[in-house]
Amino acid sequence: MKTERRWKVVALLAAGIAVGVVMVGTPAGAHVSGWTHNWKQHIKPKADKRYLPGGAITGGRTLRGTFSIDGTATAPGQQGSDSISFGWTLASAPVPHFIAAGTSPPADCPGTVANPKARKGHLCVYEADNENVGARTVYDMTTYSGSKADRYGFGVYMYGAVAAGFYTSHGTWAVQTPSPSSATPRTAARLSDPAPGGGPGQ
Repeated sequence: MKTERRWKVVALLAAGIAVGVVMVGTPAGAHVSGWTHNWKQHIKPKADKRYLPGGAITGGRTLRGTFSIDGTATAPGQQGSDSISFGWTLASAPVPHFIAAGTSPPADCPGTVANPKARKGHLCVYEADNENVGARTVYDMTTYSGSKADRYGFGVYMYGAVAAGFYTSHGTWAVQTPSPSSATPRTAARLSDPAPGGGPGQ
């Protein structure tokens, strides 16, 4: 009985040694024992894809940020802008809305400056305050078209200071990422055109 048990232990140890030799001596062994290989080929690419921006992002997720336009005009009519990158690539361009300070947001922008929100497929820019600014609008930075954004980000454009001196417009924004073909594009206006009604593009 003891002899049989001893042979089982020996067989088990032999099997373990054989498996160890195979793992070290084959590519499979490299996956187990090579930290550099594991980091470069398996861990880092997955971490980059999950946590670093630049890739596509699924629909229904909300991104938020801030914007600020400010400067000192030496004469009335001088213009200003700010540019924002989403960091991720949206499935399609969102429908933009600029909510001027003191105005009510549309139904697709159920948030506030302090808590910016947007419905799926929409970009909502909430102005907190302004001084000495003309009409403002969101614009597509790739085509320089007003009342439009693109898949990568957007700009906020101020058509011109009311008078010489300091001007500013600042606030927050939110975009809820669209699913493919979920957003309805608007007719774009060139930035040289005045905003509808002489006010900020909605």
